[in-house]
Amino acid sequence: MPVYWKPLSVLSRIRDNSDRGGEFKHPEALECGIDNVLRTSIYYCDPMASWQKPHCEKNHEYIRKICPQTTTTFDRLTQKDVNLMMSHINSANRESLGGLTPFTLAKLMLPKKLMKHFGLKEIPSDEIILTPALLKGKIEI
Repeated sequence: MPVYWKPLSVLSRIRDNSDRGGEFKHPEALECGIDNVLRTSIYYCDPMASWQKPHCEKNHEYIRKICPQTTTTFDRLTQKDVNLMMSHINSANRESLGGLTPFTLAKLMLPKKLMKHFGLKEIPSDEIILTPALLKGKIEI
């Protein structure tokens, strides 16, 4: 499988280190919106090199807790749903971050406007939902 290297020229584009699963066979379909505008870049990790992307693997684990692979469709999710899911995920404490949350670090390193631009909000720790109940009725096949 070819490696796609594309420069990130705009701050709002997201970088995704993907595995070589079947869902990534046609990167151009994932990289462009319905208007054919490039919105993200996909980079493939080397085979058997999971160490190249350990932090996004934790996000994938959380996404699969909320959207189990055997019972989930993403077709009904809106951008607002995805923002809600990622707000909950990024509000969870991470052992790899010394018990901090990705939001805590983002607030230290990134401008507030950027978080607002992406539609992400910090969720209080006692309100975090990392189960299918978060998107009830939106993800069932």
